[in-house]
Amino acid sequence: MEYQRDHSVVTRWGGRSERYREFPRTENRVHDTFGVQPVQFGHAFHYEGWVLERFEPSTKSITPKPTTVTAFIDGVVRCTKATFVVTRRDDSIEFFLVTQSDAPTAALRLLHRIAMANGARAVHWTRADIRARIDEFWWLEKLRQVATIWVRKGAELDQPLLALVAAGRKTLTELSALTDAPKDLIRARLARLHIAGRLIIDRTGGELGATAVAEGMQ
Repeated sequence: MEYQRDHSVVTRWGGRSERYREFPRTENRVHDTFGVQPVQFGHAFHYEGWVLERFEPSTKSITPKPTTVTAFIDGVVRCTKATFVVTRRDDSIEFFLVTQSDAPTAALRLLHRIAMANGARAVHWTRADIRARIDEFWWLEKLRQVATIWVRKGAELDQPLLALVAAGRKTLTELSALTDAPKDLIRARLARLHIAGRLIIDRTGGELGATAVAEGMQ
């Protein structure tokens, strides 16, 4: 079967001024092919943290930009910005604040109060926390990119891939050979199935592989 990459979702911004006209002060803007929405953040390390959480197996959904969160506290409506908000597969919610340093701030204290009032949890990451996982970020970022390039291709491979993985962990090389499909297309489908909570990808031994989802994790 012949497969071709799909480049139709790639945005042509037309230079720096056009790229930022609709999103002032946005330095990082990409397409979230899984949520079919633009992602925009003011700092590279904010976006890096977003990618790390986007691919966390327990993530059901994640906001694509800094998000205002509110709560009624001491008789007053209070609000602040979270870098992004994550909803887990068990429906618990986490408000993430990503900052340059670990110094406590009024914004972080307020985020903790608002999270508590909402039955959520506040999570504080620093730039150093994220940059310590930069190799992991780049590996996941390449998966996001290839999933965008192959966005409308290979859906018919999902069930065969799930069946193969159900019998035990399979590597990218094995899955490509067993399905007679290009490795990049398999990468794209595995990324989508991982985001959907239908299998879990890993990088054991330096090669992309996939395992079945444990019971109760979906």
